Parts: sequence; structure tokens; C-alpha cells
Amino acid sequence: MPMRRVRQLLKRMSLWLWIVIIVAVLVLLMLAIMVFRKGRERQQKRRRTEAGELRSKADRQLSDAERRELELREESARVQEERAQAERLHVEAQRREREAEKQEARLREHNAKVERQRREAEEAARRAEELDPDADTPRDQPPPER
Repeated sequence: MPMRRVRQLLKRMSLWLWIVIIVAVLVLLMLAIMVFRKGRERQQKRRRTEAGELRSKADRQLSDAERRELELREESARVQEERAQAERLHVEAQRREREAEKQEARLREHNAKVERQRREAEEAARRAEELDPDADTPRDQPPPER
């Protein structure tokens, strides 16, 4: 039954009422489209702003990373130079140590040679004392001072 009533009501409605309803529906439809577009535009504007902020942040981070990378490369170069300098000093110290050891060996050899010469001189002086008939000082006593 309700369908019959709707049909009767539709038949009784005048043409101008139908036009008003259609215009109202079209106006509402256009308003809905405008609201939808405006909302979408606001969303796009918000996304553009957010994307711009993200790009700015990314640029700052990239710049900071590049600066830190440069600092690290400089530090690495300085460390390598210090390591090379330490290696040169180490090599020089080893060379000096070898030279000092050679010099100590020469000094020990020279000292032993001088000691032999001193003993030989003392032995020669003792024999000369024994052979000298005019020597009246005993061997154990030092010669008198003049």
C-alpha cells in the first residue's frame, strides 16, 4: 500500500515543485562538490607544507652529515699523519739505538785495548825495575816524589 500512496502523491505534484526539488538537489550536489574540493585543496596545501618542512629538515640533516663527514676525513688524515710521524720517530729511535750499541761496543773494545796496554806498561815497568841494577826501591813501594 505505501507504494500506491507515493504514486498518487507524485501524480498530484505540480511541475514547478519538481523543478524546485531538482534545482535544490543540484544546488546541494554542487555545494557538496565544492566542500569536497575545498577539503581536498586544504589537505593538499597541508601536505605541501609538510613536504616542504620535511625537505628542509632533510637538507639540514644532509648538510650536517656532510660537515661531519668532512670533519671525520680531516681527523682521519691528521691521525694518519701522526701515525706516519710516530713511525718515522720509531725508525729513527731504532737507528739511534743501533748506533749507540755499536758505539758502546767500540768503547768496550777500546777500553779493553787500553787496559791491555796499561797492564803491558805495568809489566814492562816491573821488568825494567827488576833488570835495573841501580834500582834500590822495592817493587811494592811507589817511587819517591821529587
